[in-house]
Amino acid sequence: MKNILLIGNPNVGKTALLNRLTGSTYSIGNWAGVTVTRQEGILKTDKESFHLLDLPGIYSLIPCSEDEVISVREIFTSNYDLIINIIDMNNLHQNLMLTAELLELGIPMIGVLNFCDEFQKTREINIPDLQDFMNIPMLPISAITGQGVDNLIHMISLTDTYHSWISPKRVISQDSYKNLKDLFPMAEARYNLAGIAPAIDPSIVYTQLAINNPLILKVFSLDSSHTNPIIENNNDTIPNYLDDILTKKELIINITAITIKKGQENKVNIAKKIDKILLHPIFGYISFGVIMSVLFTMVFNAANPWIDFIDWLIGEKFSTYANLALVGTAPEIHSFVVDGLIGGVGGVLTFVPLIFILYIFLACLEESGYLARIAILLEYPFSKIGLSGKSFFPMLLGFGCTVPAIYGTRVLETPAIRRLTAIVSSLVSCGARLPVYALFLAAFFPNNGGLMLLSLYLLGIFLAILLSFIMSRLPMFKSKNTCFVMVVPPYRLPNLKIVLRTASLHASSYIKNAGGVILGMLMVIWVFSYFPNNGNVSESYIAKAGKVIQPIFEPLGFGDRWEPVVSIIPSLIAKEAVVGFFGQVLQNEETEASKETEISPPITIAGELLEIGTTFLGTIKSSLVGMVTWNLSDQFATPSEEELEEEAGTGIVGKLRQIWPDENGAKKAYSFMIFILLTLPCVAAMGALKQELENRYFYFTIALYLLLPYLGSLIFYQLAILF
Repeated sequence: MKNILLIGNPNVGKTALLNRLTGSTYSIGNWAGVTVTRQEGILKTDKESFHLLDLPGIYSLIPCSEDEVISVREIFTSNYDLIINIIDMNNLHQNLMLTAELLELGIPMIGVLNFCDEFQKTREINIPDLQDFMNIPMLPISAITGQGVDNLIHMISLTDTYHSWISPKRVISQDSYKNLKDLFPMAEARYNLAGIAPAIDPSIVYTQLAINNPLILKVFSLDSSHTNPIIENNNDTIPNYLDDILTKKELIINITAITIKKGQENKVNIAKKIDKILLHPIFGYISFGVIMSVLFTMVFNAANPWIDFIDWLIGEKFSTYANLALVGTAPEIHSFVVDGLIGGVGGVLTFVPLIFILYIFLACLEESGYLARIAILLEYPFSKIGLSGKSFFPMLLGFGCTVPAIYGTRVLETPAIRRLTAIVSSLVSCGARLPVYALFLAAFFPNNGGLMLLSLYLLGIFLAILLSFIMSRLPMFKSKNTCFVMVVPPYRLPNLKIVLRTASLHASSYIKNAGGVILGMLMVIWVFSYFPNNGNVSESYIAKAGKVIQPIFEPLGFGDRWEPVVSIIPSLIAKEAVVGFFGQVLQNEETEASKETEISPPITIAGELLEIGTTFLGTIKSSLVGMVTWNLSDQFATPSEEELEEEAGTGIVGKLRQIWPDENGAKKAYSFMIFILLTLPCVAAMGALKQELENRYFYFTIALYLLLPYLGSLIFYQLAILF
């Protein structure tokens, strides 16, 4: 089976082409960094099959970031038969600079001119002239629409002609480059052990040593101390590869200027006018704030009806059916199925709509080209606190759910920035914390709940900035390479198929990666909250454990009661579980008695299907209306007392208010909310952190979020009671 590498600049459609050729469903987007690991697939033709490897985008054979290291290492050390160089026709000059370097490898190569459908709307190009100059095949295609892909597949199948696709016009074909290996005897002795791909011309490898390419040095187990003396002593005889390659690139620029015929420039001019606003040092940030506010509102307004629908369907309907099916069974089995199993599945699925809708909107921003512009806009302020402009992407996801926020750090440039962003993303208040805030604000801040809620969001953002600034100065988080390179992509209309595929991939990833962890932990919580007194939470193992550790939390204010202390434990499963916990332990005896004597109306299949169908249609309507209801203040509005009682139990707000009737009650409540804001993220997020961080950084993060909430609540409460 022939091996083929897909190589190109970031955001040129490599992954889209891989999906088109192999039928894969990898996530794609219109900004640099979507592919951060190698992705592969099999292309099957009538003659034979081909193994295709999609590599993260690079700008040069000298890597600038960790994802580029993956690509360059693969280029120099893997065995492959053909390079498919994907080139964005809308940015031909920039892309052909990489092409010039790839030609020096001496590997058969096909140039694929992607986005030809967009390019042809405004300009024309003489492809035969360009092909003659580059001395390799040049094929115009559109990976999104499939235009020209059949021609590419035909070219790939012509394996007998691969050898003719090696460009004879190479810089390293000069005699001066052939003699470089004599200057680096230590590398020549280690050449076979270094694992350099046998098809690569050795002259290009020694050339990379002569310019101190850090990856090639590492492959040979060398460093600049070995090569610098040789370079300095032979400065007159070593050819200047960088100057030679730049000369070649200038020729390419000239040939493109000749082969490209300008047509209508209206689209290009409109894009420039839009960028003057969106990338403006003042209006750019204003535009960013407005767009993100509208996005934030639309996402949550559209998702909330679906969250309520799933919660109602599983928590009420399925539980009712289970109650009827389990009549006469042992109480333990009944509680396990209804409270543990069905409740656990509901906890997993409740936030799937939010993740799905959030990624629909983010995919639209990706496809449109705006996300890349946000990264450019935020690069300068974020670089001052040890982050990257691209750190904005995962931190934005954190407002919806911390799990995709942590996974989103894979697109960042360096390990240090990835680690730092993943750690501080937990300080951005996720949607699961909002019900907890709402309950306590309604009970203790009925007149200014919105303002208090906003203060919690701002506190989390402030601490994320402060921690980033402090931790970026530590050796373990200080980035040695913070170069930021991003080509601004053209504006494009989002492709519906790509948008839905991206959202589906992220939603299914959440279910697969986080669902099992959440469900398993909920089962554990059920066991410790049910036994030994058959569901009496106040006398359960979990309550007894909470009463033991209660004195530790007394300096924080809320530690004078066992209930908020114990609620921290289920908050580790899901922050919204705190509301349900208080609903169980604080409900009055009359409510319990009424629940026990309540007689359910008779159930019919037709009636149930009608109710579910009617509610489903109402959910669709509410979601669509919510998307066009751009009222940002609704996101900071606390639910009414009646809504909270419906969610957690009758009288829950009044009962919660009674646990701290003294003058410091509001201060204790705010201290508790600070603790929930700063404490360890849910187990799903911790599972994501475990995947993304090395062990020492993971345990550092655990220690940080054990210490930070305690200190934050302690400092607040001790200062608050002074006034």
